[in-house]
Amino acid sequence: MRRESRDDALERILAETAKNPYTPKRPVRPANRPAAKPAERPVSHEKSVPQSRPQPCAPRPMTEAQKAEEAKARAARKIEEMKRAKEQNEKTQLFKAPAAEKVKHEPVSERKAGIIPEEKVNIDNTASVNPDAENTESGKSSETQTITLNDILDIVESAIAVILVIVMFYTYIIRIAVVDGRSMSPTLETDDKLIVRSIGYTPEDGDIVVINNQNTHLISESGKVVEGEGLEKRIIKRIIATGGQTIDIDFESGTVTVDGRQLEENYISEPTTRNEYAFTYPLTVPEGYVFVMGDNRNLSMDSRHPEIGLVPEDSIVGEAVFRFYPFGKFGGID
Repeated sequence: MRRESRDDALERILAETAKNPYTPKRPVRPANRPAAKPAERPVSHEKSVPQSRPQPCAPRPMTEAQKAEEAKARAARKIEEMKRAKEQNEKTQLFKAPAAEKVKHEPVSERKAGIIPEEKVNIDNTASVNPDAENTESGKSSETQTITLNDILDIVESAIAVILVIVMFYTYIIRIAVVDGRSMSPTLETDDKLIVRSIGYTPEDGDIVVINNQNTHLISESGKVVEGEGLEKRIIKRIIATGGQTIDIDFESGTVTVDGRQLEENYISEPTTRNEYAFTYPLTVPEGYVFVMGDNRNLSMDSRHPEIGLVPEDSIVGEAVFRFYPFGKFGGID
């Protein structure tokens, strides 16, 4: 059987008292008791013995209701004492914070003033030693060093990622080209800096392209493409005809015709009158190749020359689409 707690007993007694309130009964005098004589009636102590002390009387036994009231009063006093102790403790803690701050900044010697250092004083102002303080500080220092190394590694990884993105961007998407020579004059001049689009490019007539000329490609008497030794350097030229088109050059009049249509070449410096004898014309360009020439026709070494000849499409690095230097010619390229 579960033992009844004090609070449960107190509530039960109060409930029973409320249902059955205590009413003291008057003592009933027995009927057969003779009436007291006037002479036998008790005499008041004030009249008979005015200066003597009253004799102590035995305490009356307490009833259950009175015991319940007394227990309730004791419980109320106990609760009140606990509240006062809690309030006192809170006030004490409020006053302890400035005292701890004062100990922290007090310049007086601890040995002379008899003050315990702040790190050895807990909330209750009782001395306590922390043997792991040094280990804790070293742990914080190690954690700080680890965070610093992690930050450095993150920065290095980010820098490497940025460099890779830039390299891939300039390798597969755009490239920078610097013009060297006058073969593309007046369109391009020496030291012009160009942006070359590489990825997703398809050769078309009139495009200015950068070519990786490692080998030359000529046509033999049997009509086959023969590969030879080229300039082994990069050159920049304009596409005149692509695979399947027929090009014809009249070196006397200086005109160029593609598929029977004469080109309106307002970008050249002078008519095409120079023949390098790489081919006989008219010439049908094989599939997968292009025929290129420089805009400065009589000073350009291009597909008319045996060391260049036809250019395979896979030797084209990309199309020059933008000039960013010199700033006076900043813009697109026609």
